[in-house]
Amino acid sequence: MSKLRYANLRVPALKSRRRSVSWIRLFRATLGMSVLAGALAGCRPTPLRTPTDASLSVNAGTVTLRHLDPPEATILRRGLKLSITVTAEYDLKVAEAGAIGVAVQDQYGRSLVVGSNQRIPVKRGRGEATISTEVLIKDMSTRKVVVYVALKADGYAGTSAVGRAEYNVTP
Repeated sequence: MSKLRYANLRVPALKSRRRSVSWIRLFRATLGMSVLAGALAGCRPTPLRTPTDASLSVNAGTVTLRHLDPPEATILRRGLKLSITVTAEYDLKVAEAGAIGVAVQDQYGRSLVVGSNQRIPVKRGRGEATISTEVLIKDMSTRKVVVYVALKADGYAGTSAVGRAEYNVTP
C-alpha cells in the first residue's frame, strides 16, 4: 500500500512539471519568432538617397579659421556686448554653391548671438570669407564662448566641415 501512495503523489508533480515545460517552450518559440521577424524586418532594402536629399549630412569640404577679431587668446568679460569677426578659408567640393555660417555659444550650447546667426553665400572651389556677428555675454554661468564656423553645401541638411575657436570668460 505504501508504494501505491508514493506513485500517486509523484504523478501530479510530473504532470505539472510537463505543463511548465510546455509553457517555457511556447515562450521560447514566441520569443524566437519575434526576434526572427525583427531581424527580417531590418533586412529590407532601403531606397537610395539622391545627392539633393535635404535630410542628408555631408562633408562639404574644408573650412579653416585664418583670423579672429578679437584674437582667440583674449579673455572676455560677462555683461559685455561685442562684435566677433571671423575670416575663414574654405574649399567647397560637393555642390556648386553653399554658405559659410557662424554660431557663437557658451559651454552649454546656448546661443549668445544677438539677432540671428549670420550666413554668407559661397561658390564651389576655394575662397575666403569674412563674417561678423554681435554677441552678448549676460549669463553669470558662462565660462567659455565657443565660435563655430561651418561650411554647408546647398541641398544638404548638415556638414562636418566646421572650424572652432574658444574664448575664456571672467566675471
